[in-house]
Amino acid sequence: MEEYMKENEKIMDKNQGTFFDNKDIDGGVISEEGKRKTSKSKCKFVYVSVVCACLLLAIVLLYVVLFHFNHDYARTYSLEPYKKSADATKEFGKNCEKSYQMMDALSKSLPYSGKYSVVRATDEYTEDVIPVDGYPDYYAGKYINVDGKLIILIKENYFKEKYRKCDWYKELVEVLGSEDFGCRPVKYNYTELMNGMSDYVWGSLGRAIKDMGVESSGAVLEEYENIIGIRVKTEADAQKVQGLFSNDMYRTVVEELLW
Repeated sequence: MEEYMKENEKIMDKNQGTFFDNKDIDGGVISEEGKRKTSKSKCKFVYVSVVCACLLLAIVLLYVVLFHFNHDYARTYSLEPYKKSADATKEFGKNCEKSYQMMDALSKSLPYSGKYSVVRATDEYTEDVIPVDGYPDYYAGKYINVDGKLIILIKENYFKEKYRKCDWYKELVEVLGSEDFGCRPVKYNYTELMNGMSDYVWGSLGRAIKDMGVESSGAVLEEYENIIGIRVKTEADAQKVQGLFSNDMYRTVVEELLW
């Protein structure tokens, strides 16, 4: 045994994974110095294991923070509206069905009675028998996107990039019964647009158009574009009417085929 150990400068204790010099071993028995080396080796192994475990935990926590709690980045919706000429897939149909269910839930929740204010109505104009001032101040309309998903338009001063943390978003989730919808900021809320329709139907804008001798076949609310389109017969009429608008809520639309 002694001759074998002399021929090898170091031997390894397989049970502990520690290398000992010849001086650490006396007659095949590990000395006190050798035992101290074994203890240090164990401590080093435990330390490295703890550090690795902490790093792994930090990576997991970072993932949870970025992709779970802050899931504004994890879930995105196309803001492009659906066009009737586009081919509809089976998945699109399923998405539309869910979107229409949410739209129905929204309609049934009106007139609005939540924590947010409403814009005062300038007339008795209604949309689907809902009073002009029956909508929350943050709401600006809705539409179906190219994937059949519901997109809710939000007045820009309420909108934030991380909007899922906003109270109005939580309110919508409760009303719609789902988080499967996107949001997009626009300038005018729905009541402001309805007041604009009132001004065309019964107000000063409609009277001014008639006084100019311009024939208009009506107005249409373009929710996606957040405007009111005033239909006229010719480009010349469009130029005349355009001069009456005091803001960018209105736009003239030449539709000769309607006449």
